[in-house]
Amino acid sequence: MPDPEDALAALRRAEADGAELILMSAPVAARLPVEELEQALAQESPLVAIVTDVFGRGTPPALAHVVRSALGIES
Repeated sequence: MPDPEDALAALRRAEADGAELILMSAPVAARLPVEELEQALAQESPLVAIVTDVFGRGTPPALAHVVRSALGIES
């Protein structure tokens, strides 16, 4: 599993390479700084999706809560 710096670097590299869709496992998403994850999920493009780890590790964050927090609807 990548360390937080590697996970963030991979996300930024995918964005810079023009990815239209970025899929990341929940354990990798959990290693990203919260602000970076919220920004990635809130942006219009590329679409970022957090998927269940194929080995069953971790659970996806509460996406609705993350989005509401980013929009200032919920804290």
